[in-house]
Amino acid sequence: MARFNAIIDFQLWVSPRSARKAAPVITKPVTVNFDTNSSTLSTRAEATLDNEMKPILDTYGSAYFEISGNTDSTGSAAVNKRISEARANAVASYFIKEWGVPAARFRIVGNGSDKPLCNESR
Repeated sequence: MARFNAIIDFQLWVSPRSARKAAPVITKPVTVNFDTNSSTLSTRAEATLDNEMKPILDTYGSAYFEISGNTDSTGSAAVNKRISEARANAVASYFIKEWGVPAARFRIVGNGSDKPLCNESR
């Protein structure tokens, strides 16, 4: 099965009010591997999240996060939108289940193929 390196963008604000009014305190892209047309986190993807994001969650324990998922341009816009949202939701669900982060602290965004991660025209 083909693997797709998805960039999951994390943006952090100190309060929900500041998320509407101000630039994020931190913006951190994290590369997470998903199988093509999949939103299932692998053990390796979970380890990446643990290594890259756990220190930030420990430092900013009450922060609010926007998690945005992406896809490549293969497939229809509607399918890509659904998959990218599902990928972002999978990451949030992992944080909720494994680390006990309240769901209310996450905003999920699916970029689909609208924000490409690389030039796919080569």
